[in-house]
Amino acid sequence: MSENVLFRIKGLHSNGDNSEEQDEIEVLNGAQYYKKNDTHYILYEEIAEGTTTVTKNLVKISKDKVEITKKGGVGTNMCFVPGKRHKTDYYTPEGMFSMGMDTKSVDMVEEDETITVIIAYAMELNNEHVADCRVELQIIKK
Repeated sequence: MSENVLFRIKGLHSNGDNSEEQDEIEVLNGAQYYKKNDTHYILYEEIAEGTTTVTKNLVKISKDKVEITKKGGVGTNMCFVPGKRHKTDYYTPEGMFSMGMDTKSVDMVEEDETITVIIAYAMELNNEHVADCRVELQIIKK
């Protein structure tokens, strides 16, 4: 059985060379949530800024793994497993690029009203390191 939740994504990206150059984003979406076989599932839709195209997102969170699948205006399948490097193609209306994630850690804390996951990883675009990233995903029961 699914339930309506709020799904918060907070990301911090730095180039690693200069700690002053950091990009931070935070997005809050309504989402559907359910849990099956110790895996948390979050489904939500988003519309990229400046477009009307919907992207459907599925986030699967298990003990040491997070998978994010995007379909629609943007398309990709990202996988975060500590100590593993994952490569994927990232499709946007402007074109496709190759993206890699070298996951350092995936940490999850489950509380009564929230589930928080923090992912630390290095990001590559077209086989070149571009940022050290920290993303916090939070499921908030309404």
